[in-house]
Amino acid sequence: MYKLQLPDYQLNDFFDEILKGRQGAASKFLFGRLKSIKPFLINKEEEYRSLMFSKGGNKLFTIAENKLIEIPKNLKLGQFLNFSNSITKNDLIEKLREYGLEPLFENITTMELSQIRHCLNRFNLEEALSVIDAENELYKVMSYIDSTAMKNAYENYIVESEDSGKKGRDIYEHILLLADDGICPYCMYGDVSTVDHYLPKAYFIEYAITPLNLLPSCYECNTKKKDLRKLEENKMFINPYCDDLTKIRWLECNLVDNMWPITFKFNVAEDIESVIIKEKLNEQFKTLSLGKLYATKAGRYFRIRAKKIVENYESGGSESIIEALKDDKISAEEYNLNALEAKVYEALLNSKWFLEEGIKNVKSFYLEK
Repeated sequence: MYKLQLPDYQLNDFFDEILKGRQGAASKFLFGRLKSIKPFLINKEEEYRSLMFSKGGNKLFTIAENKLIEIPKNLKLGQFLNFSNSITKNDLIEKLREYGLEPLFENITTMELSQIRHCLNRFNLEEALSVIDAENELYKVMSYIDSTAMKNAYENYIVESEDSGKKGRDIYEHILLLADDGICPYCMYGDVSTVDHYLPKAYFIEYAITPLNLLPSCYECNTKKKDLRKLEENKMFINPYCDDLTKIRWLECNLVDNMWPITFKFNVAEDIESVIIKEKLNEQFKTLSLGKLYATKAGRYFRIRAKKIVENYESGGSESIIEALKDDKISAEEYNLNALEAKVYEALLNSKWFLEEGIKNVKSFYLEK
């Protein structure tokens, strides 16, 4: 895990722009529904930020799950329905009848188009709901936004397509580019290819399009994390935006004696000062199967370096190997104290079996096959 730069965007920077050109009924009036809760989402974003950077540390675990957002009933009906300016009177009347809204008007057929529009901008949702059957789909749509709607908002307005050229996709690409060298901040190994919701959008719908809740991730970590939402301080994942582990040696690696091929074992360090950080790391380590992932990658690192290790041994014995490994360890730690390469070199340096016995068989096992 490493510290991520914060996103350059806040909701207010792009909210109106991602809604441009979105019409009403085609997406179950998502334009009007989102527009109506803009102040709510922006307030929630501020709450999220304050909890993330509170004096007592990351407090996002205190946020309650939420799957429904109530739509303000004072919203004007015309704003909600968002009819095209080019719609004809007949088409407008037909739509209002289809939605069950004709009872709002005394005699809609005798009214001019401008009069109908004026009325739509005078009526509010509370009045509209009073004439719609509660079983009507529109009744539900006018009443609240659910997780499905916010999922659609994220997928259609933020993810979009790579060549869409729209603002939402710019936000998505910006999040991906926050990753150092394109490496996943959750596992420190996989290539970033997708965006993860730190608080799952299915259960915390007010943060579905909030940049601070979006993190670059590799496909494997995003898949394994899924909708994990253990709302306990010591169970939540490390948050790369606010949990700084750059100065903590949290990862340990040991060489397994007398095992061929050379085998490494990884675990979270026991001597981490913060109990909360240690427990969070153990939760993440287990959920993402990082021990297995790191052991596999470490074995490959060693295989690649085997030839140089043998050359050092044959030219200067164990002392030569030790000096070379120390130099490589220092170099790797300049990038990250917990870099896998650094931990591999550290494990080799700490293994009496390897330096005294194992090294003698590296050439025959790795290079003479």
